[in-house]
Amino acid sequence: MKLIFSCTALVFIYFLSMSCVNAADRHSASELYVKSGLEKQMRDIGPALLAGYKNNYSRSDQHTDRDKKIYGNIEQVIEDSFDVEGMREKVVVGLMEGISDGDMELILAWLDSPVGKKITGLEERAGSEEGVRETMEYIKNIKKASISPERIRRVKDLNSSMNITDTTVDIALSTQFALTMTTKKAKKNISRDDVRGLYEDFQKNRERLEPMLRNQVHGSLLYTYQELSDEDLGQYLAFAQSESGKKYNSVTTSILLKAIAESSLQFAWEISQL
Repeated sequence: MKLIFSCTALVFIYFLSMSCVNAADRHSASELYVKSGLEKQMRDIGPALLAGYKNNYSRSDQHTDRDKKIYGNIEQVIEDSFDVEGMREKVVVGLMEGISDGDMELILAWLDSPVGKKITGLEERAGSEEGVRETMEYIKNIKKASISPERIRRVKDLNSSMNITDTTVDIALSTQFALTMTTKKAKKNISRDDVRGLYEDFQKNRERLEPMLRNQVHGSLLYTYQELSDEDLGQYLAFAQSESGKKYNSVTTSILLKAIAESSLQFAWEISQL
């Protein structure tokens, strides 16, 4: 019996060691976090949420004492809830656990390629304050733009392959839920489970929000990649549809959404305590 147990343990240890060998290391995961644009995206969430809150607050000249209390504490609550370093650690660990060393090598090679670097740069520019303004203007006048059917098809294929609209809706639902908690009068001694229940109930807004965002996302992608040649866009689509590309997209998306959802829940609970 002891011999059988020993052999089983050795086999188990062997498979564990194989798993460790194949897992991506922290350095590579950290490198991917930066080169993919995830780092900038995470840093931008807090400021975007703060800007949205202040915009809503400024639209009314009648505020309750609680409104004023939230306004006075909102920046600190956002900083605590959407903790950049905390979110970074969650994402890096998730990348280490979810992407193999082999896939990580291929993904980083893509991001380091001339086309990969160009795409990341265009995405970061589109996410800037100026880029957002230009995107909205582009979408507003998109019917006047001269866009080939082939370009439209490729962008639609990219959207579909990377589930960009669905991911955008998920992020919007999480951040919009956080904002609604600044105007919702929470019951006394609300628990974290209560907040999670409110969050899950808020997901019913997906059916209303998804059609509104679908066209905006499509227009945003057309604007973001307008400087890419059809050949470069084709390379991007080929990567997105490759096995490594699919793994990259599925892992980064799931980790990103989880980190944002957890931060939004923390934000909602902290706001409810004010």
